[in-house]
Amino acid sequence: MWQDLRITAAIQANISRLALNIARFEPFSTKSFLEAHRTLMSGLIEQPGRWRSGQVGIFKESKVTHVAPPASRVPGLMAELFKTLKGSRDYHPLILA
Repeated sequence: MWQDLRITAAIQANISRLALNIARFEPFSTKSFLEAHRTLMSGLIEQPGRWRSGQVGIFKESKVTHVAPPASRVPGLMAELFKTLKGSRDYHPLILA
């Protein structure tokens, strides 16, 4: 229970810090994305503000339901995503957010 409360407090503090600094982030910048990730995930994961270095997946019970792309592809895939989003007005504002 105390662990949950500590995590909740860290999340709330991180969200507040992010909200106070939101104006300085560039919407389609990988550097800003990683900076925002560092702020939001600080104290919650081992390496906030960095691309992941290992394989991840989603499990339902003991069954793998999704395997994410290899970590080595993440920087390029994110750059491609930002480029696509920046160059299009066809996406709903919530998707662009």
